[in-house]
Amino acid sequence: MCEKEKKEKRDREEDGLNLEKVMRERNQDNRFARMLGITVVEMRRGFAKASMAISKDVKNPIGSVHGGCLFTLADVVCGAAASSYGMQVTTLDSSFHFLRAGLDDCRELFATAQVIKHGKRVTVLETKVTDQTGRVLCAGTFTYMSLGKALPY
Repeated sequence: MCEKEKKEKRDREEDGLNLEKVMRERNQDNRFARMLGITVVEMRRGFAKASMAISKDVKNPIGSVHGGCLFTLADVVCGAAASSYGMQVTTLDSSFHFLRAGLDDCRELFATAQVIKHGKRVTVLETKVTDQTGRVLCAGTFTYMSLGKALPY
């Protein structure tokens, strides 16, 4: 195993927390995200990546991906990254910028979240949502509060 793989494994299993299991359980337990087709595909300490396949069901009347779906994808991926420290969290605040419409050629979305600052009670993250070509559709900052309870898995 190379050094990069060893570091990624340590990041996924730090402090006895199995992030593969956390990711699997979060994907299973988040029924709203499942209904929209959102799946967290990668989690490391302070980082997460998610994807969402686009169907006509998530498009608005002008044919672009509904802004609520874009925001939800960002919130889900930021929540995953914020919970990578082993605690239950809830969204406190966000500043989200819609930069480009996801029009007819938009078939799949990807979102990443990276922790900017992790504290005992508050975690701040930055996020980007892109389409399958890498075009940035949205970007934002999310703030989460720890509920003071360990994750149940």
